[in-house]
Amino acid sequence: MVIIFDLDGTLLDSYPLIRQNFIDVFNTYLPRFCYTEELLESFFGPPLIDSFLRLVDDEELAKKLVIKYREFNLKNTAKYLKAFPDALETLKTLKAKAYHLAVCSNKIDEAIKEGLIIGQLDSLIDYIVGFNHVKKAKPDPEGIKLILNHFQKPGVFVGDTPVDIKTGINAGIPTIGVTWALFKESILKKSGATYIARQFKDLITIMEEIHV
Repeated sequence: MVIIFDLDGTLLDSYPLIRQNFIDVFNTYLPRFCYTEELLESFFGPPLIDSFLRLVDDEELAKKLVIKYREFNLKNTAKYLKAFPDALETLKTLKAKAYHLAVCSNKIDEAIKEGLIIGQLDSLIDYIVGFNHVKKAKPDPEGIKLILNHFQKPGVFVGDTPVDIKTGINAGIPTIGVTWALFKESILKKSGATYIARQFKDLITIMEEIHV
C-alpha cells in the first residue's frame, strides 16, 4: 500500500517559513499592502501563482512575485523550516512495515526535495509528484493518480487541510486528516476525512486499521 503525504503542514512544519516569505515579499515589493494573519494563513497550501493572483490583476507581476518569493525562500529556509516531532521515527516505522511512501504537493519538485533534505526525511520517500508534474493542482486528483499508477497499489492520502481531504476524496481513496498544523479536527471531519491523526505516531495505528 502507498501512503501519500502532503508536504507543508503534514510532514514539515513549514508555516513559519511560508508566512515569513510572504511578509518579506509584501514588505519589499508591495509595501502599501496591508495583510492580516488570516490572509497569510489562507496562502498555506495553494500554488504560489494562485495566491499572488488573488492580490494583483497582472499575471506577469504575479509571476515576478513568485520568483521573488522563491528567492526569499532560499534565504529563510534553514532558519524557519523543520520536520514535525516524531515524523522521522514514524516514517522509519512505516517503511519497515513495507509501506511505500510518497509526497504529493502543490510545490515544485525542487522545493519539495529541499524541504525533505532539511527535515532529514528524503531517504524515506520513494516517489514525489510536484506542481510541475501536473496540469491541475490539488484538489484535482491528477497528482494522486500519477502516484497510484506508478506503484500499481492502493493508497491513502495524508494531509492537514480541507483541500488535501478533498483531493483524496476526488481520487477515490481514504484520507487521514492531521491536526498538528493550522486546521482543527472539526474542520477536517467536516471536510470528509476518513480518519484523524492527532499526533504523528497515530499514523501507525491508523494504517494497521486500514491495511487489514
